[in-house]
Amino acid sequence: MRKKILLFLLTGLLLSGCSEDPESKISNFASTIEKDTSSVNLHTLSQEDTKKQFKITNDEVSSYVVRSTYTDAELVEYGVFYLTDKENSKQVKNKIREHINSVAKRMKNVDETYYEIAKNGIIEEKDQYIFFCIAENQENMKNSFISYFSEEQPTNNEQNIINQN
Repeated sequence: MRKKILLFLLTGLLLSGCSEDPESKISNFASTIEKDTSSVNLHTLSQEDTKKQFKITNDEVSSYVVRSTYTDAELVEYGVFYLTDKENSKQVKNKIREHINSVAKRMKNVDETYYEIAKNGIIEEKDQYIFFCIAENQENMKNSFISYFSEEQPTNNEQNIINQN
C-alpha cells in the first residue's frame, strides 16, 4: 500500500514538473507562430505600452505578449494573454475588441486594405489564454493558436533538445 501511495505521489510530482508556466508557454507560442506565419520585423510592446493600449490590469492577466508591426508592406499585430481568473474573460475580450476597433479606425485613414484586415480582427480563447490577431493571414494564426494550446507542449528541456536536432 505504501509503495502505491509513494508511486502515485512521485508520478504527480513528475507530471506537475513537466507542465510549462504560462509565461514560457506564451513565449514559445510566439516563436512558433512567427515561424509558422513567416512574420518578421515584429516589435514586442512593453508592459507599460500594452497596459496603456489595452487598459488591462495585473488583476485581470498575469502574463502576456503583444507583438506588432505597422509598415507600408504589412499590418500584423497579435497577442496572447493569460487570465488570472477565467471570470475575467469577458472584460478582457471586450478590452481587446476595443483595441482592435481603435486600430481599424486608425487604418481607415491609411489604407482601405489595412482597414478591412483590422476591422475583421480575431479573438480566440482556449482555457485561460486569450489570443487576438490583426493580420492578412489571421485565420492561419488563429489555427496555430488553437492547435498549439490544444496539444501537450514539450517542456523547456525537451524543446531545447528538439531545437538542437
